[in-house]
Parts: sequence; C-alpha cells; structure tokens
Amino acid sequence: MGKIHKISNIVLIFVIIGVFLCSEIAYTLPDSFKLRPPLQCNSIMKEYIELQKKERLTSNEAINIERLIEKKDMDSLVKIGEPAVPYLRLSLVKNRNVYEGYDLALGTLAKIAKNNPALAPKITHILAKEAYGHWWRRGENHIYSFREDILRSIGDIGPAAVGAAPYIIKLSKFAIRNTHPSFDLYRKIIKESILALGKIDPEGKFSIPYLFNIFLHDLYETKEAKRILLNIGEPVIPYLEKKLKDKDQNVS
Repeated sequence: MGKIHKISNIVLIFVIIGVFLCSEIAYTLPDSFKLRPPLQCNSIMKEYIELQKKERLTSNEAINIERLIEKKDMDSLVKIGEPAVPYLRLSLVKNRNVYEGYDLALGTLAKIAKNNPALAPKITHILAKEAYGHWWRRGENHIYSFREDILRSIGDIGPAAVGAAPYIIKLSKFAIRNTHPSFDLYRKIIKESILALGKIDPEGKFSIPYLFNIFLHDLYETKEAKRILLNIGEPVIPYLEKKLKDKDQNVS
C-alpha cells in the first residue's frame, strides 16, 4: 500500500512538472502556434524549431518575425529579408483558407525576391510549388483565386523568377485542356500564366513554343499571347521559320 502511494506521488510530481513546462513553452511561443489540433501543432512546432536552428535566430528574433506577420507589417518583413522567408512560407500553409493572410505572405515574398535577386530562385520555387500543389482541389473558388495571385506574384519578381516558367506552362496547359465557355476560372489561370511568362521570360527561352500553341485554341487569351510574342521580338523568328519548314519543306 505504501509502495503504491509512493508511486502515485512520483506520477503526480511528473504531471505537475509537465504542466509547468508546457505552460512555459506556451508562454514563449507566438500566439499563432497556440490552440491548434495536435498533429498540425506538432508539425508546425517541429518546423518552427528547425527553422530557428537553420536560420540561427534567437527565440526573440523568431517571435518578432511572427509578430510582424501577425501585424501585417510588410515593410519591416521585407527589410528583414532572408530570415523571414521560411516563416512567410509557413504563413502560406497556415492561411490557405484566409485570403488576407495568404495574400500578405505572397506579396511580401515577391518583394523580398525582387529586392534580393540571390533569393529569387528559392522564393520562386516556394511559390511555384504552392501553385501546383493546389491545382487538383477543384470546386473551391478561393483556391483558384489564390492561384491567380501566385502567378501575379511570380510575375512581379520579374526575370529572376524565370525558373518558374516550366511550372506555369504546365499549369496553363492543364487549364486549356479543361476550359469551358461557362467556367471562367480556368481562363483566368490561362491569362495570368501568359502575363506572368511575359514578365519572367522576356527573351522567350521557355515560353515561345507555348505562346504559339495558344493560337491553336479558340481562346480570348490569344491576343495576350500575340502581344507578348511581339514584345519578345527577334528570338521568335527562328522558331517561326522552323515551324514553317516543318509544314512545307520547300520553304528555304
């Protein structure tokens, strides 16, 4: 009996210590990490700790970045630059159903990439994966709206985001295959894809064949593709000559 009582006391002590430690952890974490489902919380907590180690940030610096995200202080986050990038990526994940929070993270990432060309490939990859990862979630209008915003954000980065061109072309081809006169969400994706390609690939290294392919479809967006091909200019000529030769072997 005495042994059972002793064990009970030991268990109680461990429970009290556990509660105290958890309350201390909860106190030092930003509010955005509290009150979440266990699996999601554990996943975010793990990433949060790894990010701190990787970026070599103190707890206060990391918490400051989180607070700036919560305050929607885009200018301060842009000034912080690279250390803010992984936290903004987490913000994308956490705000997929919250338009304002998602849009802020997108815009801030694009501005950081534009101000720091060395970061552009990394940020472009994050945004391209985000766009492609959501593609198959049909019937949720806000997801499509996010995708349009992602394409615009990639375009805002400019030529430094050219690495996203293959992703954008793949998304747009899917939209072309599935477009319908009475369903304009896909058509918005096509238009934003064309506009983004015009900004990130001004020399047409990736986009010329795709833009010519637009002419094969009876789409309103054909005029956008034509305008961008005209802007590309001279690099279009060799591709056009090749297409003509393929069609008629007598063309010299």
